[in-house]
Amino acid sequence: MKLYRSRRGLLAEQAGRFYTLNASSWDDLVSREHLRDCLERLMVDAKPADAVAPQDLLPPIGSQEVWAAGVTYYRSRDARMEEAKGAGGPSFAGTRRSLKDEGWEGAVGAEGGEEPGEAAEPVGAGGEVEDRGVGG
Repeated sequence: MKLYRSRRGLLAEQAGRFYTLNASSWDDLVSREHLRDCLERLMVDAKPADAVAPQDLLPPIGSQEVWAAGVTYYRSRDARMEEAKGAGGPSFAGTRRSLKDEGWEGAVGAEGGEEPGEAAEPVGAGGEVEDRGVGG
């Protein structure tokens, strides 16, 4: 079974057949604990659909952040904190204070850095990526 987010809505494919799913949102659908069971139930009442065209595909994400083609903000933050520690920078172990509170601007707020939510919009198949000239 395959699940697609497209300009036509959410589609499921099973055994070469496509179905338009009646779901409130991508986030709501993919966050379900038993996704496969849920999809099978939705497909019982779903209308058959034409195959999804590549140009109609959207990125398979909803509201979650995506950094560097799949690196989450937190993974990036943790890696930068390790880099700082290795370079003799401040230690952030055991603290919930922000990097700004510690006087280290390497991950957020610095020139070329980005605050969470500032990342460019992800694009789907064949989409053009915007080069905003940020980062290093």
